[in-house]
Amino acid sequence: MDQQTTPPNDTLAAPAKQSRVALNVLALCFVLSVLGRGLSDSFTVFLKPISENFGWDRASVVSVYSLTWLASGLTAPLVGRLFDRSGPRVVYALGLSLLGCAFLVASRAQELWQFQLSVGLCVGFGTALIGNVSNSILLGRWFGPRLPTAMAVMYSATGAGLLLLLPLSQVLIDRIGWREAYQVFGIGALCLLVPLVFLPWRLLAGGSPHIVRKAESSLADEGWTLLSAMRHHAFWALFSTFFFTAIAMYALTAQIVAYLIDVGFPPL
Repeated sequence: MDQQTTPPNDTLAAPAKQSRVALNVLALCFVLSVLGRGLSDSFTVFLKPISENFGWDRASVVSVYSLTWLASGLTAPLVGRLFDRSGPRVVYALGLSLLGCAFLVASRAQELWQFQLSVGLCVGFGTALIGNVSNSILLGRWFGPRLPTAMAVMYSATGAGLLLLLPLSQVLIDRIGWREAYQVFGIGALCLLVPLVFLPWRLLAGGSPHIVRKAESSLADEGWTLLSAMRHHAFWALFSTFFFTAIAMYALTAQIVAYLIDVGFPPL
């Protein structure tokens, strides 16, 4: 008989393998989100020593942090387009490269504009490249109907990044100084670039076969495009929610660490 049959063991092994790959993708996105959020928000700890070192007023130094999140937000659409065209390997590698180089440049900076260019614009773009836009696209290819749970885990990386990297920043500043702390961050990001590039991206980027096919057919049936989505009220409701909450949160976060230290709280 010419008819081929699939062995029972292979039938059971395929879903199990896909589940393992999906969990590995979730872990990867979680780690990248921790790094992106933690490294970008670490400037709130560097604000005080940098302003004291150069004698700059804090309003000027806070402009660096403002540029970080302005660049991160405005470049998010470009990140999505780059992800579709070049894939996750290029996007994530470019993000870590920008972060690593930006912190190394900041460790040698002498002028405010150098901080604005490195820690502001470059870190902002790097954070966007390894942040929520890229991670949500990749997770969507693996989790399908379980995507809300996966996104909840990924968003918890926001708190994890702050809990891990902000205290680490203060420890490094206290022990070796803020310039050397930036060097540690820069070298660390570039070292992570090596294993990232050699991950099996063909497998990771491909997604779960039945989820990818279902998503493609659903988009084709509904006829969604970028312009049609922008005409829908739900798009602008989500846009407004993220926009206004971000303005309030980041405007306060930049000064709160320095303020608490000024009124007597220890750095750690």
